Amino acid sequence: MRIQTLVSLVPFVLTLAGVSLRAQEPVPQPKPRPVETRPVETRPVEARPVETRPVKPEAKPAPEAKSTQDPQPLAVGQRPKRMLQLPDLDGTVHRSADYADQIVVVCFWSTKCPIMRGYEDRMAAIVREYGGKGVRFLMINSNESGQEIDDGPARGEDGKPLPPAEDAPKPYAKIRAYLAENELPYTVLVDHGSRVADEFLAKTTPDIYVFARDGVLTYRGAIDDDPQGRKGEDAKPYLRTVLDALVAGETVEPSETPPVGCTIKRPRAQGARREGR
Repeated sequence: MRIQTLVSLVPFVLTLAGVSLRAQEPVPQPKPRPVETRPVETRPVEARPVETRPVKPEAKPAPEAKSTQDPQPLAVGQRPKRMLQLPDLDGTVHRSADYADQIVVVCFWSTKCPIMRGYEDRMAAIVREYGGKGVRFLMINSNESGQEIDDGPARGEDGKPLPPAEDAPKPYAKIRAYLAENELPYTVLVDHGSRVADEFLAKTTPDIYVFARDGVLTYRGAIDDDPQGRKGEDAKPYLRTVLDALVAGETVEPSETPPVGCTIKRPRAQGARREGR
């Protein structure tokens, strides 16, 4: 009985065994398809020139332009804008500060101007009279191209006078001779380059500037209204009138008259016409 039972189970066991063996067999995988490779089309890169722009140098600030305008004149009722200084015939420097609290008369002066020559006796008398009353007189010669101050001391490259040789004659011999010949009691200052004449905008010889004790320009203009010397006592004594009032301590209203005389011979620029022609 047992044997028959076992025999009957044989087919069933074999069936299970077949299924188990099939389960262990590897499942066939599909073969991968070959990938078709295509050559990549490469295009040469066109080299383009790089645009370069020139670098502009950094702009430097422009130098300050010098004014080409004429210097502003020293107007009556004003003080000089800066301290002025000029040497006399012996080289001693005179500064405006040296004359503080004094009445000062500045006269632009020439040894060759016929109008100035005609005034010498009258001007010398004024210098002597009012000089004794404390008024200071300074005669300024700015005639560089008029050959009046051309015999001054030799100058170096910096424009300053060089020490004179022991046997050298005194400078400005022509002016010294003129003063001695006419017995003129003047303190003469030399204005090389006409710098002070330019600052004052002096025009002629003579051209008078009167400064009160406080340094204010009180009068500018002519000595009187008689440049030809023909009116005598009938002339209007502009300069004397102003000095009388200042010496007396009176308040003087600033005033001016047109100066009359010869044109100041300033240095000529290269290629410029001679002044006065």
